[in-house]
Amino acid sequence: MVLVFGDRAFTEDFLAQFPHPVSHIAHDVVTATAALREQPSAVEVVVGFPGNEGIEFAVHAAELYRDRRFHLVLDDEDVSSGVWARAAARGIRVVGRKSAVADVAGMVGSAPGSLTSREAVDPPVLNAAEDEYLASKAAALRTLRRQRLSVYSIKGGVGKTAVAVNMGVYAASWARARGLEYRVVLVDGDIGGSQTAGDWLRIADVPQNLATWGSINLPGWDTVEKLLVRHSSGLYFLPSPPTPVEAEKVTGDLMLHVLGILDWYFDLVIVDMGTELKDDATLVTLQTSSTVLLIVSQELGVVRRTRRKIVDHAARLKINLAALRVVASRTRPGVPYGSSNIGRALGVASFPVEIPEDPGLLSCLNNPDCDPMVLSHPDSPFAAGIVALTGAVLGHEMFCSARGGKKGIMSFLDRFRPRRNGSRFLRKG
Repeated sequence: MVLVFGDRAFTEDFLAQFPHPVSHIAHDVVTATAALREQPSAVEVVVGFPGNEGIEFAVHAAELYRDRRFHLVLDDEDVSSGVWARAAARGIRVVGRKSAVADVAGMVGSAPGSLTSREAVDPPVLNAAEDEYLASKAAALRTLRRQRLSVYSIKGGVGKTAVAVNMGVYAASWARARGLEYRVVLVDGDIGGSQTAGDWLRIADVPQNLATWGSINLPGWDTVEKLLVRHSSGLYFLPSPPTPVEAEKVTGDLMLHVLGILDWYFDLVIVDMGTELKDDATLVTLQTSSTVLLIVSQELGVVRRTRRKIVDHAARLKINLAALRVVASRTRPGVPYGSSNIGRALGVASFPVEIPEDPGLLSCLNNPDCDPMVLSHPDSPFAAGIVALTGAVLGHEMFCSARGGKKGIMSFLDRFRPRRNGSRFLRKG
Protein backbone atom coordinates (compact mmCIF):
# COMPACT_ATOMS: atom_id res chain seq x y z
CA MET A 1 0.00 0.00 0.00
CA VAL A 2 1.04 3.59 -0.64
CA LEU A 3 0.77 6.80 1.40
CA VAL A 4 0.87 10.10 -0.51
CA PHE A 5 1.66 13.34 1.33
CA GLY A 6 1.88 16.83 -0.18
CA ASP A 7 -0.04 20.00 -0.91
CA ARG A 8 -3.28 19.74 -2.86
CA ALA A 9 -1.72 20.61 -6.20
CA PHE A 10 0.86 17.83 -5.87
CA THR A 11 -1.50 15.12 -4.60
CA GLU A 12 -4.10 15.84 -7.28
CA ASP A 13 -1.53 15.67 -10.09
CA PHE A 14 0.10 12.56 -8.64
CA LEU A 15 -3.10 10.60 -8.02
CA ALA A 16 -4.48 11.44 -11.48
CA GLN A 17 -1.67 9.38 -13.04
CA PHE A 18 -0.59 6.89 -10.35
CA PRO A 19 -1.63 3.30 -11.26
CA HIS A 20 -1.49 1.68 -7.80
CA PRO A 21 -3.91 1.76 -4.83
CA VAL A 22 -3.32 4.55 -2.31
CA SER A 23 -4.40 3.93 1.27
CA HIS A 24 -4.18 7.50 2.56
CA ILE A 25 -3.37 11.05 1.46
CA ALA A 26 -2.48 14.05 3.65
CA HIS A 27 -2.14 17.74 2.81
CA ASP A 28 -0.27 18.84 5.94
CA VAL A 29 2.49 17.37 8.05
CA VAL A 30 0.30 16.92 11.14
CA THR A 31 -2.14 14.67 9.27
CA ALA A 32 0.76 12.92 7.52
CA THR A 33 2.42 12.09 10.84
CA ALA A 34 -0.80 10.63 12.17
CA ALA A 35 -1.22 8.56 8.96
CA LEU A 36 2.19 6.96 9.45
CA ARG A 37 1.08 5.79 12.88
CA GLU A 38 -2.31 4.55 11.70
CA GLN A 39 -1.19 2.80 8.49
CA PRO A 40 1.53 0.32 9.56
CA SER A 41 1.05 -1.85 6.46
CA ALA A 42 1.77 0.96 4.00
CA VAL A 43 5.37 0.37 2.92
CA GLU A 44 5.72 3.04 0.24
CA VAL A 45 5.55 6.67 1.43
CA VAL A 46 5.57 9.53 -1.10
CA VAL A 47 6.48 12.95 0.36
CA GLY A 48 5.68 15.88 -1.93
CA PHE A 49 5.50 18.86 0.42
CA PRO A 50 7.22 21.80 -1.28
CA GLY A 51 10.68 23.04 -0.39
CA ASN A 52 12.45 22.55 2.88
CA GLU A 53 9.42 21.26 4.74
CA GLY A 54 9.25 18.19 2.53
CA ILE A 55 12.91 17.48 3.14
CA GLU A 56 12.66 17.92 6.91
CA PHE A 57 9.52 15.82 7.16
CA ALA A 58 10.98 12.97 5.09
CA VAL A 59 14.20 12.94 7.15
CA HIS A 60 12.20 13.05 10.39
CA ALA A 61 9.83 10.26 9.36
CA ALA A 62 12.46 8.00 7.79
CA GLU A 63 14.55 8.13 10.95
CA LEU A 64 11.61 6.87 12.99
CA TYR A 65 9.78 4.55 10.57
CA ARG A 66 12.70 2.48 9.38
CA ASP A 67 10.60 -0.29 7.82
CA ARG A 68 9.09 2.06 5.22
CA ARG A 69 10.49 3.19 1.89
CA PHE A 70 10.32 6.97 1.49
CA HIS A 71 10.22 8.74 -1.87
CA LEU A 72 11.05 12.45 -1.53
CA VAL A 73 9.69 14.42 -4.49
CA LEU A 74 11.59 17.64 -5.17
CA ASP A 75 11.94 20.31 -7.82
CA ASP A 76 15.37 20.39 -9.47
CA GLU A 77 16.36 23.64 -7.71
CA ASP A 78 15.73 22.07 -4.28
CA VAL A 79 18.16 19.19 -4.85
CA SER A 80 21.73 19.64 -3.63
CA SER A 81 24.58 17.37 -2.60
CA GLY A 82 23.69 18.01 1.03
CA VAL A 83 20.08 16.93 0.45
CA TRP A 84 21.24 13.80 -1.38
CA ALA A 85 23.58 12.90 1.49
CA ARG A 86 20.92 13.37 4.19
CA ALA A 87 18.41 11.35 2.18
CA ALA A 88 20.79 8.52 1.31
CA ALA A 89 21.84 8.11 4.94
CA ARG A 90 18.23 7.24 5.81
CA GLY A 91 17.31 5.21 2.76
CA ILE A 92 15.20 7.97 1.20
CA ARG A 93 14.85 7.97 -2.58
CA VAL A 94 15.00 11.47 -4.09
CA VAL A 95 12.90 11.72 -7.25
CA GLY A 96 12.18 14.60 -9.58
CA ARG A 97 8.72 16.11 -9.58
CA LYS A 98 8.19 15.56 -13.31
CA SER A 99 9.09 11.87 -13.17
CA ALA A 100 7.69 11.10 -9.71
CA VAL A 101 4.72 8.99 -10.84
CA ALA A 102 6.81 6.71 -13.04
CA ASP A 103 9.68 6.44 -10.54
CA VAL A 104 7.47 5.54 -7.58
CA ALA A 105 5.23 3.20 -9.61
CA GLY A 106 8.29 1.30 -10.76
CA MET A 107 9.38 0.66 -7.18
CA VAL A 108 6.05 -0.57 -5.80
CA GLY A 109 6.32 -4.29 -5.04
CA SER A 110 10.11 -4.42 -5.41
CA ALA A 111 12.41 -5.60 -2.65
CA PRO A 112 13.21 -2.89 -0.08
CA GLY A 113 16.75 -1.64 0.36
CA SER A 114 19.02 -2.56 3.23
CA LEU A 115 18.37 0.67 5.13
CA THR A 116 14.69 -0.25 5.55
CA SER A 117 15.75 -3.18 7.71
CA ARG A 118 17.72 -1.13 10.22
CA GLU A 119 17.17 -1.66 13.93
CA ALA A 120 13.73 -0.36 14.79
CA VAL A 121 13.30 2.63 17.07
CA ASP A 122 11.99 1.58 20.48
CA PRO A 123 8.23 2.31 20.76
CA PRO A 124 8.57 4.68 23.76
CA VAL A 125 11.19 6.70 21.90
CA LEU A 126 9.12 6.75 18.72
CA ASN A 127 5.98 7.82 20.55
CA ALA A 128 7.80 10.56 22.46
CA ALA A 129 9.41 11.92 19.30
CA GLU A 130 6.13 11.88 17.37
CA ASP A 131 4.23 13.54 20.22
CA GLU A 132 6.80 16.34 20.37
CA TYR A 133 6.70 16.81 16.60
CA LEU A 134 2.89 16.85 16.46
CA ALA A 135 2.69 19.23 19.40
CA SER A 136 5.02 21.72 17.72
CA LYS A 137 3.07 21.62 14.46
CA ALA A 138 -0.31 21.85 16.16
CA ALA A 139 0.95 24.82 18.18
CA ALA A 140 2.02 26.52 14.95
CA LEU A 141 -1.44 26.15 13.50
CA ARG A 142 -3.18 27.33 16.68
CA THR A 143 -1.13 30.49 17.11
CA LEU A 144 -1.41 31.46 13.46
CA ARG A 145 -5.20 31.31 13.16
CA ARG A 146 -7.65 33.94 12.05
CA GLN A 147 -6.49 37.53 11.91
CA ARG A 148 -7.52 40.54 9.87
CA LEU A 149 -4.65 42.96 9.44
CA SER A 150 -4.97 46.40 7.86
CA VAL A 151 -1.98 48.44 6.71
CA TYR A 152 -2.59 52.19 6.78
CA SER A 153 -0.74 55.49 6.51
CA ILE A 154 -1.97 59.08 6.26
CA LYS A 155 0.12 59.75 3.14
CA GLY A 156 1.62 57.92 0.23
CA GLY A 157 5.30 57.24 -0.28
CA VAL A 158 6.07 55.75 3.14
CA GLY A 159 6.22 52.13 1.99
CA LYS A 160 2.71 51.05 3.03
CA THR A 161 1.99 48.93 -0.03
CA ALA A 162 5.47 47.41 -0.05
CA VAL A 163 4.98 46.34 3.57
CA ALA A 164 1.51 44.86 2.94
CA VAL A 165 2.57 42.91 -0.15
CA ASN A 166 5.81 41.55 1.27
CA MET A 167 4.22 40.52 4.56
CA GLY A 168 1.51 38.64 2.67
CA VAL A 169 3.98 36.94 0.34
CA TYR A 170 6.30 35.98 3.20
CA ALA A 171 3.54 34.57 5.45
CA ALA A 172 2.04 32.55 2.58
CA SER A 173 5.35 31.17 1.32
CA TRP A 174 6.56 30.38 4.86
CA ALA A 175 3.45 28.35 5.66
CA ARG A 176 3.42 26.67 2.26
CA ALA A 177 7.06 25.60 2.52
CA ARG A 178 6.28 23.93 5.84
CA GLY A 179 3.20 22.08 4.67
CA LEU A 180 0.83 24.08 6.85
CA GLU A 181 -2.77 24.54 5.71
CA TYR A 182 -2.66 28.29 6.33
CA ARG A 183 -4.42 30.52 3.83
CA VAL A 184 -3.34 34.13 3.33
CA VAL A 185 -5.17 36.71 1.18
CA LEU A 186 -4.19 40.28 0.32
CA VAL A 187 -6.91 42.78 -0.55
CA ASP A 188 -5.95 45.90 -2.51
CA GLY A 189 -8.19 48.42 -0.76
CA ASP A 190 -6.13 51.39 -1.92
CA ILE A 191 -8.64 52.37 -4.59
CA GLY A 192 -7.00 54.58 -7.19
CA GLY A 193 -3.58 54.45 -5.57
CA SER A 194 -0.67 55.48 -7.76
CA GLN A 195 1.25 52.33 -6.90
CA THR A 196 -0.85 49.21 -6.39
CA ALA A 197 -0.24 45.87 -4.77
CA GLY A 198 -0.73 44.37 -8.23
CA ASP A 199 2.35 46.25 -9.43
CA TRP A 200 4.44 44.47 -6.82
CA LEU A 201 2.90 41.07 -7.56
CA ARG A 202 3.08 41.55 -11.37
CA ILE A 203 -0.67 40.97 -11.56
CA ALA A 204 -2.60 43.20 -13.95
CA ASP A 205 -5.46 43.08 -16.44
CA VAL A 206 -7.33 40.29 -14.66
CA PRO A 207 -11.14 40.04 -14.42
CA GLN A 208 -11.11 39.54 -10.64
CA ASN A 209 -11.49 42.70 -8.54
CA LEU A 210 -13.34 44.06 -5.52
CA ALA A 211 -16.24 45.45 -7.54
CA THR A 212 -17.23 42.03 -8.88
CA TRP A 213 -18.11 40.75 -5.40
CA GLY A 214 -21.30 42.79 -5.07
CA SER A 215 -23.58 40.02 -6.34
CA ILE A 216 -21.86 37.21 -4.43
CA ASN A 217 -23.83 35.84 -1.50
CA LEU A 218 -22.56 33.06 0.82
CA PRO A 219 -20.25 31.49 -1.76
CA GLY A 220 -18.51 28.14 -1.38
CA TRP A 221 -14.74 27.82 -1.46
CA ASP A 222 -14.68 26.88 -5.15
CA THR A 223 -16.43 30.15 -6.00
CA VAL A 224 -14.24 32.22 -3.69
CA GLU A 225 -11.06 30.77 -5.19
CA LYS A 226 -12.20 31.67 -8.71
CA LEU A 227 -12.82 35.28 -7.62
CA LEU A 228 -9.20 35.65 -6.47
CA VAL A 229 -5.81 35.57 -8.18
CA ARG A 230 -3.19 33.11 -6.89
CA HIS A 231 0.42 34.30 -6.71
CA SER A 232 3.28 31.83 -7.11
CA SER A 233 4.13 32.24 -3.40
CA GLY A 234 0.76 30.76 -2.42
CA LEU A 235 -0.72 34.18 -1.60
CA TYR A 236 -4.26 34.86 -2.79
CA PHE A 237 -4.89 38.37 -4.12
CA LEU A 238 -8.00 40.49 -4.65
CA PRO A 239 -7.15 43.49 -6.88
CA SER A 240 -8.79 46.91 -6.71
CA PRO A 241 -11.12 47.95 -9.55
CA PRO A 242 -9.22 49.06 -12.67
CA THR A 243 -11.52 51.96 -13.66
CA PRO A 244 -13.10 54.90 -11.81
CA VAL A 245 -16.59 53.68 -12.74
CA GLU A 246 -16.00 50.30 -11.11
CA ALA A 247 -14.23 51.95 -8.16
CA GLU A 248 -17.44 53.77 -7.27
CA LYS A 249 -19.04 50.40 -6.56
CA VAL A 250 -16.65 49.76 -3.65
CA THR A 251 -18.71 51.11 -0.75
CA GLY A 252 -18.33 50.53 2.95
CA ASP A 253 -21.09 47.92 2.84
CA LEU A 254 -19.39 46.06 -0.01
CA MET A 255 -16.06 46.07 1.83
CA LEU A 256 -17.69 44.64 4.96
CA HIS A 257 -19.38 41.99 2.82
CA VAL A 258 -16.13 40.98 1.13
CA LEU A 259 -14.08 40.94 4.33
CA GLY A 260 -16.74 38.87 6.09
CA ILE A 261 -16.47 36.18 3.40
CA LEU A 262 -12.68 36.25 3.42
CA ASP A 263 -12.59 36.05 7.23
CA TRP A 264 -14.52 32.80 6.95
CA TYR A 265 -12.17 31.10 4.50
CA PHE A 266 -8.75 32.61 5.31
CA ASP A 267 -6.47 32.46 8.32
CA LEU A 268 -4.83 35.81 7.58
CA VAL A 269 -6.56 38.64 5.70
CA ILE A 270 -4.31 41.62 4.89
CA VAL A 271 -5.81 44.84 3.54
CA ASP A 272 -3.64 47.46 1.87
CA MET A 273 -5.72 50.56 2.60
CA GLY A 274 -6.18 53.93 1.00
CA THR A 275 -5.23 57.11 2.85
CA GLU A 276 -8.59 58.93 2.74
CA LEU A 277 -10.72 58.41 5.84
CA LYS A 278 -13.68 60.06 4.13
CA ASP A 279 -13.83 56.94 1.99
CA ASP A 280 -16.32 54.60 3.69
CA ALA A 281 -14.50 51.45 2.53
CA THR A 282 -11.29 52.65 4.20
CA LEU A 283 -13.01 53.75 7.40
CA VAL A 284 -14.99 50.55 8.00
CA THR A 285 -11.85 48.50 7.42
CA LEU A 286 -10.03 50.54 10.06
CA GLN A 287 -12.95 50.14 12.44
CA THR A 288 -13.26 46.36 12.12
CA SER A 289 -9.68 45.07 11.80
CA SER A 290 -8.17 43.18 14.72
CA THR A 291 -4.80 44.86 14.08
CA VAL A 292 -4.00 48.06 12.16
CA LEU A 293 -0.40 48.72 11.21
CA LEU A 294 0.08 52.49 11.27
CA ILE A 295 2.98 53.04 8.88
CA VAL A 296 4.77 56.28 9.74
CA SER A 297 7.96 57.79 8.37
CA GLN A 298 10.55 59.50 10.57
CA GLU A 299 9.48 62.98 9.51
CA LEU A 300 8.21 64.95 12.49
CA GLY A 301 5.54 66.64 10.36
CA VAL A 302 4.11 63.26 9.35
CA VAL A 303 4.00 62.17 12.98
CA ARG A 304 2.11 65.31 13.97
CA ARG A 305 -0.38 64.97 11.11
CA THR A 306 -0.93 61.32 12.00
CA ARG A 307 -1.84 62.32 15.53
CA ARG A 308 -4.22 65.05 14.36
CA LYS A 309 -5.87 62.88 11.71
CA ILE A 310 -6.17 59.55 13.52
CA VAL A 311 -5.41 59.59 17.22
CA ASP A 312 -7.12 62.84 18.23
CA HIS A 313 -10.31 61.88 16.37
CA ALA A 314 -10.35 58.15 17.12
CA ALA A 315 -13.49 58.32 19.28
CA ARG A 316 -15.44 60.26 16.65
CA LEU A 317 -14.22 57.95 13.90
CA LYS A 318 -15.01 54.87 16.04
CA ILE A 319 -11.48 53.57 15.66
CA ASN A 320 -10.20 51.32 18.42
CA LEU A 321 -6.85 52.76 19.49
CA ALA A 322 -5.96 49.42 21.08
CA ALA A 323 -5.88 47.86 17.59
CA LEU A 324 -3.30 50.37 16.30
CA ARG A 325 0.38 49.46 16.15
CA VAL A 326 3.00 51.95 14.97
CA VAL A 327 5.68 50.79 12.54
CA ALA A 328 8.43 53.20 11.47
CA SER A 329 9.12 52.82 7.77
CA ARG A 330 11.91 53.93 5.44
CA THR A 331 14.12 54.54 8.47
CA ARG A 332 17.64 55.85 7.97
CA PRO A 333 20.81 55.32 10.00
CA GLY A 334 21.58 58.17 12.36
CA VAL A 335 17.94 59.20 12.73
CA PRO A 336 16.96 58.03 16.23
CA TYR A 337 13.23 58.61 15.84
CA GLY A 338 12.08 54.98 15.51
CA SER A 339 8.88 52.99 16.12
CA SER A 340 8.95 53.24 19.91
CA ASN A 341 9.63 57.00 19.86
CA ILE A 342 6.85 57.61 17.36
CA GLY A 343 4.49 55.39 19.33
CA ARG A 344 5.13 57.37 22.52
CA ALA A 345 4.61 60.65 20.67
CA LEU A 346 1.27 59.39 19.34
CA GLY A 347 0.19 57.66 22.53
CA VAL A 348 -0.19 54.42 20.56
CA ALA A 349 1.47 51.05 21.03
CA SER A 350 4.24 50.10 18.61
CA PHE A 351 5.97 46.98 17.36
CA PRO A 352 9.70 46.87 18.18
CA VAL A 353 10.46 46.65 14.48
CA GLU A 354 11.52 49.18 11.87
CA ILE A 355 11.45 48.87 8.08
CA PRO A 356 14.68 50.46 6.81
CA GLU A 357 15.15 52.54 3.70
CA ASP A 358 16.49 50.10 1.11
CA PRO A 359 17.82 51.38 -2.24
CA GLY A 360 17.12 48.00 -3.79
CA LEU A 361 13.37 48.37 -3.24
CA LEU A 362 12.73 50.76 -6.13
CA SER A 363 15.05 48.83 -8.44
CA CYS A 364 13.12 45.66 -7.69
CA LEU A 365 9.75 47.34 -8.25
CA ASN A 366 10.89 48.69 -11.63
CA ASN A 367 12.28 45.33 -12.74
CA PRO A 368 9.41 43.26 -14.21
CA ASP A 369 11.31 40.03 -13.52
CA CYS A 370 11.84 40.79 -9.82
CA ASP A 371 9.66 39.02 -7.26
CA PRO A 372 8.69 40.92 -4.09
CA MET A 373 11.83 41.84 -2.14
CA VAL A 374 11.33 39.39 0.71
CA LEU A 375 11.61 36.55 -1.84
CA SER A 376 14.01 37.96 -4.43
CA HIS A 377 16.43 39.55 -1.92
CA PRO A 378 15.94 37.62 1.35
CA ASP A 379 19.22 38.93 2.80
CA SER A 380 18.38 42.59 2.22
CA PRO A 381 17.72 44.99 5.12
CA PHE A 382 14.15 45.45 3.93
CA ALA A 383 13.47 41.70 3.89
CA ALA A 384 14.92 41.33 7.39
CA GLY A 385 12.53 44.03 8.59
CA ILE A 386 9.56 42.32 6.95
CA VAL A 387 10.44 38.96 8.51
CA ALA A 388 10.73 40.54 11.95
CA LEU A 389 7.48 42.47 11.50
CA THR A 390 5.60 39.35 10.38
CA GLY A 391 6.79 37.56 13.50
CA ALA A 392 5.74 40.45 15.71
CA VAL A 393 2.29 40.71 14.14
CA LEU A 394 1.49 37.01 14.06
CA GLY A 395 3.05 36.42 17.44
CA HIS A 396 4.86 33.25 16.48
CA GLU A 397 8.53 32.53 17.02
CA MET A 398 8.85 30.53 13.80
CA PHE A 399 8.49 33.74 11.84
CA CYS A 400 11.35 35.44 13.67
CA SER A 401 14.02 34.33 11.24
CA ALA A 402 13.84 33.47 7.57
CA ARG A 403 16.97 31.37 7.80
CA GLY A 404 17.06 30.33 11.44
CA GLY A 405 17.83 26.70 12.17
CA LYS A 406 15.50 24.35 13.95
CA LYS A 407 16.01 21.20 15.93
CA GLY A 408 15.55 18.08 13.85
CA ILE A 409 14.72 14.54 14.85
CA MET A 410 18.39 13.66 15.29
CA SER A 411 18.82 16.25 18.02
CA PHE A 412 15.78 14.75 19.72
CA LEU A 413 17.10 11.21 19.43
CA ASP A 414 20.48 12.31 20.78
CA ARG A 415 18.80 12.69 24.16
CA PHE A 416 18.21 8.94 24.18
CA ARG A 417 21.42 7.06 24.84
CA PRO A 418 22.01 3.50 26.05
CA ARG A 419 23.05 2.64 29.57
CA ARG A 420 25.79 0.13 30.02
CA ASN A 421 23.23 -2.63 30.53
CA GLY A 422 21.63 -1.78 27.20
CA SER A 423 18.51 -0.08 28.51
CA ARG A 424 17.62 3.41 27.39
CA PHE A 425 16.85 6.53 29.32
CA LEU A 426 15.75 10.07 28.61
CA ARG A 427 18.38 12.55 29.64
CA LYS A 428 16.88 15.13 31.94
CA GLY A 429 16.81 18.73 30.83
